[in-house]
Amino acid sequence: MYDPQGRKTVADYFKDVKARVFPVGRLDYDVSGALIMTNDGEFADYVTHPRYGIKKTYQALCKGKVNKYQVRELVDGVVIDDDYKTKALDAGIIKYDEKTDTSIIFLIITEGRKHHVKKMLIAADIYLEKLKRIAIEFLNITDVPSGTYRPLKPHEVKSFYGMFKGYKANDKK
Repeated sequence: MYDPQGRKTVADYFKDVKARVFPVGRLDYDVSGALIMTNDGEFADYVTHPRYGIKKTYQALCKGKVNKYQVRELVDGVVIDDDYKTKALDAGIIKYDEKTDTSIIFLIITEGRKHHVKKMLIAADIYLEKLKRIAIEFLNITDVPSGTYRPLKPHEVKSFYGMFKGYKANDKK
């Protein structure tokens, strides 16, 4: 976790953690929000691989008035990255602010290629100003101030592993 421009990285927040931890997935430098850190490679694969369907929820501040047809396009599917079709599990308009001419929308995805959400929004003619990942499955950032972190609670870890075991059992069928 190194930035060639010398900017602060997620690793800077974990200097006091004794175990070697690494991020599960990634957030672009200009995107804020939920990011899980772990020392368990199998867990990281489970959370990031699209086959497991782990939901990541994003909130986007967009320029202009986003309409229901653009949101529908995100759910029906858009083409990004040389003919790769992708779609949101769900998406919706949270609000439009006439004074600032901005919309806030949400979308839920289960995969996360490089710049995935940004490319989806571009494909739907939605002009992104700011993006935040507000949840990973049942974990949300409601009570975690920006620039801070908290350990997962035991029941949260059990919930993730319970979901993981369910998928592994289905893989054996």
